[in-house]
Amino acid sequence: MQRPDPPADLLDHDGRQPYRTGQLDLGPDLFAALGKVLDTEAGRDPHHQPQAAATGRLVARRPVLGPAAARVGHVGDVFSVEALGRVVGGRTEPTDDYWGGTRAIIRLDGDRFPLDATKGLEEFSHLDVIFRFHRTDPTDLNFGARRPRDNPDWPEVGVFGHRNMRRINWLGSSRCRLLKVDGLDLHVEDLDAIDGTPVLEVKPWFEEFGPRGEVHQPAWTTEMLRDYFAPAPPTA
Repeated sequence: MQRPDPPADLLDHDGRQPYRTGQLDLGPDLFAALGKVLDTEAGRDPHHQPQAAATGRLVARRPVLGPAAARVGHVGDVFSVEALGRVVGGRTEPTDDYWGGTRAIIRLDGDRFPLDATKGLEEFSHLDVIFRFHRTDPTDLNFGARRPRDNPDWPEVGVFGHRNMRRINWLGSSRCRLLKVDGLDLHVEDLDAIDGTPVLEVKPWFEEFGPRGEVHQPAWTTEMLRDYFAPAPPTA
């Protein structure tokens, strides 16, 4: 879609069009009107940078110059995402260990996706799944360093050194086995997400996207995850 040339009051001091870089400063009267345009056109306007197009949203931020500012595709933006399906079956409680052998179904939204959306997926052995930690207390956040599982024997590690649910966007990622594709039902094993979990993205695992170079990690991760994918012990 070709956007018309902006009015002169949307040009910066050098006569450039700052909205073409995904950032602009504008007066309060123009903010609301322009917001509607960006909200509907971001993602298909060829003048937007890719990171701007990915948001599809307009978010107000405190300006450096001028009375108001809108930024698209910058740190602190709000992203709108929609679940493409949900986890059906498997575990019902988010416990730490013994996910090995857990079977569930990722049921994709049949009102949105046609049956051939999964065509060819059965050729892959594993999936990468992005999901929402929907049962986590939203106030239970710690962006600083803490000990994994509060174990005093393990070192303090910052939020980006953990893989748990205490994250600003409450997103989890899991690599699981794909057992069968039945229309829009993906039968999986070892998916560490509970029944009812909103699924935000599903991608096949490509071997070429595996780690490149030597792999290393601290000793506490191996100790902590010793039973993570172990089979569940028998119940009495």
